[in-house]
Amino acid sequence: MIYGHLMRADDGEMVEALLEENNTHSPSPEVAAILENRGRPIAAREFAQVISLWHSYQSSMLSLFNDFDVLICPVNAHTAILHEQQEDFLAYTYTAAYNLTGWPGLVIRAGTDGKGLPIGLQILAAPFREDHCLAMGQWLEEQLGEFPGPNL
Repeated sequence: MIYGHLMRADDGEMVEALLEENNTHSPSPEVAAILENRGRPIAAREFAQVISLWHSYQSSMLSLFNDFDVLICPVNAHTAILHEQQEDFLAYTYTAAYNLTGWPGLVIRAGTDGKGLPIGLQILAAPFREDHCLAMGQWLEEQLGEFPGPNL
């Protein structure tokens, strides 16, 4: 809910700016659909409420790292998709939940599905603890070894 409100707060201006900054002239069909079906920008009062809720969310997430150095979870609700396959943005709830914190994260390959496509694993840490993500990622990659490429 927070992510959705933040994404529409400026009526898509941020997404358009990011596309322009990255020289992306043809966004994915899913991103193009979002830009085409914009709603109304949210009112200042609603935006202030969302920012307050966002800060509360970050605070509650931070408490997790009182007891743990890293959090390991899936990247998506499914393995990688083929280039032609339509994306489902709801499958990105694992990454969106942590993108809202702005804290360090690292994604490594942790396996291969039946089609030979990669299975991602996300490693997250407290603010300014990139060293924890990198150390855990390196250790896990050493334990997991290499994986074959996709069967296309």
